[in-house]
Amino acid sequence: MRLGIDSYMYHLHFGKHSDFENPRPVNVWWFLDEAIRLGLEGVQIDPFHLPTDEVDKIADFVRQHRLYVEHSMGTIRADVVKENLALARQLGAKVMRCFVGGGFERDVDAHQAKLSRAVAELKQCVEAADRAGVTIAIENHGDIRAEGLMLIMDELRHDRVGVCFDVGNTLAVGDHPVEACRMVGAHIVATHFSDRKQVQAKGRTFNVGVALGEGEIDLAGALEAIRALARAGTNITLEVPFAAQGSAADSLRHEREGVERSVRYARDVLGIGHESESAPG
Repeated sequence: MRLGIDSYMYHLHFGKHSDFENPRPVNVWWFLDEAIRLGLEGVQIDPFHLPTDEVDKIADFVRQHRLYVEHSMGTIRADVVKENLALARQLGAKVMRCFVGGGFERDVDAHQAKLSRAVAELKQCVEAADRAGVTIAIENHGDIRAEGLMLIMDELRHDRVGVCFDVGNTLAVGDHPVEACRMVGAHIVATHFSDRKQVQAKGRTFNVGVALGEGEIDLAGALEAIRALARAGTNITLEVPFAAQGSAADSLRHEREGVERSVRYARDVLGIGHESESAPG
């Protein structure tokens, strides 16, 4: 399996999100250069970070550097999905990540209505996905459990629809990371590989993104399930959402160092990527 990175892992550097304002924001070219510097084999690009007027140039870059590239969008809506399938094809992506949207509905009827809406929207898109040669990957985005993903997969039963399994997001909805991975494993076509640590603050429990190996998730167990069950061609894409830490300079340093520690752990401990997998023994 190839090892890559999602641009959201540098979301503090991009400064396009509500949790942090970077006085000197980076762009997608900085991110692509970082992926090359780290010796990674691919990228997934967050929709906030993709300049749509430079898609052809980005496609040329990833081809020249032999990177895999995966497209990304937000909430499932048929018209938006179709627009982004065209972008994904232009980018050279074989996979496009999306999500059901909204928060996790604990009311059974409300949750079922959300799943039914997603199915209805996706049914309008499978022919477009076939024409584009792109597989739609639904992420467990803190809005759905593994059993909900399985309901969608069972309803659609289409090769052009699969799962982008986010290991860390399982904790947000009460799923067990490895058990959830095994449940949806045969449908996994993309990943967000991350570690999390649960912390208590103001009487609430928060799942905080930490560098791989520094949290509470059984990453080796999740990786074993992905390797055994996921569809052929699935990549391991790192995506840890690091939180701001003090000053802007401290936050950016924390994020960049966390990325580097995660890449080392993925390679040296988990054995992901061409360098480690081709090494003797």
